[in-house]
Amino acid sequence: MRKRIKPQVLSAALEQAQEGIVILDANLKVQFMNTAVRRLWGVSDELADSNPQYEELVRDSNRPARYGVPPDELEAFIAHRISLVRKGDQTPQDIKTSDGRYIRSQCTKLPDGGRLLTYFDITDLITNAESLHRLATTDALTAVHNRRQFLQLAEAEWNRFSRYQRPLSALMLDLDWFKLINDRFGHAAGDAALQSAARACTIDQRRTDIVGRMGGDEFAILLPETDEVQAVAVAERISNKIRSESVATERGALKLTVSIGVAEAALSMSGAAALLDAADQALYMAKAGRNRVAKFRQRGLADRGVAAE
Repeated sequence: MRKRIKPQVLSAALEQAQEGIVILDANLKVQFMNTAVRRLWGVSDELADSNPQYEELVRDSNRPARYGVPPDELEAFIAHRISLVRKGDQTPQDIKTSDGRYIRSQCTKLPDGGRLLTYFDITDLITNAESLHRLATTDALTAVHNRRQFLQLAEAEWNRFSRYQRPLSALMLDLDWFKLINDRFGHAAGDAALQSAARACTIDQRRTDIVGRMGGDEFAILLPETDEVQAVAVAERISNKIRSESVATERGALKLTVSIGVAEAALSMSGAAALLDAADQALYMAKAGRNRVAKFRQRGLADRGVAAE
């Protein structure tokens, strides 16, 4: 015959657990809360010892601000949490707190109709995963998307363009005389030049814009909801920004210029690669004179921008 554990022994054991533990009865009334969960959610001893309803617990006026949820979404968030526990949904749920932590919650149905709720702090796990994702998708030198990630995002943006037929434009940028900069001033100056170009591309970046380093000194930008005229204005702004700044080197300040190709998406194009290729063709023409912006044309290209120095 299996020996039953005495309630006081079980309670003492649960108190020692590092994860937060809450036990509810069949009416979802709190029967037990260990110290870990009280600290995790900032629950006072007075509230915990009063055996509140679970709904009262999650609606405690001292704690809603702890949830990392916008005020206008808080009521729906709390209602969803209550609904999951009522259903006994055992799917792990990750909750972000206002101080940036991530808590994984799980509900288990008990034989008497009650619920066992467990809470684990998984902040380190999430943070490490996010760091690995950044390493895999970000160019280490310039902090913009790397080529692989940019192309993946470009495909998704092209699919959106194909479906909704909203304006979409692409820019291809190339620093002028970059090889000469490396040869004359050293690779440290070359790296600083690339970082300066990346800053110019992202300083006025909208949330929907996508910036990537394609390799070497070449950058690409996707501009959703942007037609050719607007894209040219963006390109000229970037060009002016790069030209207005300088890079410090051992030989003194180094002025930079950039050539930019602009192309607007068309339904006749086969996909994102074709759009980027069109912008690249425009870039090729821009580099013929350097320090200017060129627009793609199916039959020829029309240039616009600063004359080459």
